[in-house]
Amino acid sequence: MDYSIKIGGEAGQGIQTVGDTLAKVFSRTGFHVFTNQDYESRVRGGHNFYQIRFSDKPIMASREKVNILVALDRESIERHGNELSAIGQIIYDSTAIGIPTPNPQRTVLNHLDVPFIKLAEESGGSKIMANTVATGAVLGMLGMDLDILIAIIKDTFKKKGEQVINSNISAAMAGHDFAVKNCM
Repeated sequence: MDYSIKIGGEAGQGIQTVGDTLAKVFSRTGFHVFTNQDYESRVRGGHNFYQIRFSDKPIMASREKVNILVALDRESIERHGNELSAIGQIIYDSTAIGIPTPNPQRTVLNHLDVPFIKLAEESGGSKIMANTVATGAVLGMLGMDLDILIAIIKDTFKKKGEQVINSNISAAMAGHDFAVKNCM
């Protein structure tokens, strides 16, 4: 077991939130975790990424190839699509990034179009929970359950009240369920 996940998008899209949360889930599940963040731009709109590698054996560096690319913008597919491993997959929201499929010039065969924003609005009540949907979708793709993520959500939002907690749990479940049903 040795996976690498890269979350890419514009500064301000919540890349660090998704990355930090996934890293906590993997660590609390008992995996060894290594994270790497890129801050090309701290200005809203500039491209950034967060990479997580987790394994059942000790690790001390990231890998060049990624197994899952979470593309929160089109530029993430263009910049990082060629970093996918032979079995790698891209997950993205085609409506949000404005393209129906990954760049056809790349040899990217596996992708999962997850309607992050639509699922966030329907299940959580707000598009701001799209990152929670994406986090749940990654765990669904990996065949992991949501127990640890739910505990993290409860702890993170305990001061914001039950409604915020329940909305985020619902959003995570929606992303997880979508990935489980539609993942190649």
